[in-house]
Amino acid sequence: MSDTEKGSNKHEIIIAKVPLTFVIGDGVKIDSITIGTLANIYNRRITNWKELGGPDKAIKLVGREETESAFSALKDDFKFFNDVKFDTILLRDHEVIDYIASPQGKYSISFGARSNFKIEYILDVYGVSSGLSLGLVYDEKNAKHPLIEHVKSFARSPDWRNTLLYSGYLPPIYDQPIE
Repeated sequence: MSDTEKGSNKHEIIIAKVPLTFVIGDGVKIDSITIGTLANIYNRRITNWKELGGPDKAIKLVGREETESAFSALKDDFKFFNDVKFDTILLRDHEVIDYIASPQGKYSISFGARSNFKIEYILDVYGVSSGLSLGLVYDEKNAKHPLIEHVKSFARSPDWRNTLLYSGYLPPIYDQPIE
């Protein structure tokens, strides 16, 4: 929800998150890393795939524009992304898909919505659980409407959580009670 919406008596109920994932070019030949290793890649303490058991090739960081939603979510969830300098910046997931499948992207790493990528490009990163929020925005005057109240309740239910997990989405995490 934008700052403008927040300032105009709008509220939001987060009902799910679309999982984000990291993807690598097909020349990398690594299956998994930890969040610490990922941080070391993105802050350039690790610059060659050989350091991780892969080929002796430089790691190419492919990212997104500063305000892109997936990149914004990663910056919110993992502070080391706030200082990243990418080698190449792409605008959309389909550009990332095409790039990592190309000869130029053979030794690259990038990210995006998990549902957009083929499994063979996905890099498992232990310790990462990040996603794009999906929600319902409503006006303040509708806050006590029965439908809004029901959505608030159901979004916290075990049934909804299980449905999301079964479908490959992340359940929302509530740090505080919903208004």
